[in-house]
Amino acid sequence: MGKPETASYEVVSVDEETKSVVTKLTGPDGEEEEGTAILDGDKMSLINGGITLPVVRISEKLFKQLFPE
Repeated sequence: MGKPETASYEVVSVDEETKSVVTKLTGPDGEEEEGTAILDGDKMSLINGGITLPVVRISEKLFKQLFPE
C-alpha cells in the first residue's frame, strides 16, 4: 500500500432525484478535483474523469481484516 496522505473534501451539491453527491477533493498539494458518488441502497458508484468505479459493500468485520490498525 502507498503512503497515507491527508486530504479534505467539500460537498458541492446533492441531487436526491438522481441519488448523487458531487464533492470537491483538495489534496495535500492543494490540487482540487471534483467527483460524483451515486448512492442507491447498498450500491455505490464513484465517477471521476469519465471513469465509473462500482463499490461493493463489505461488513465491518471484513474491513477490519483487510485494513487492520
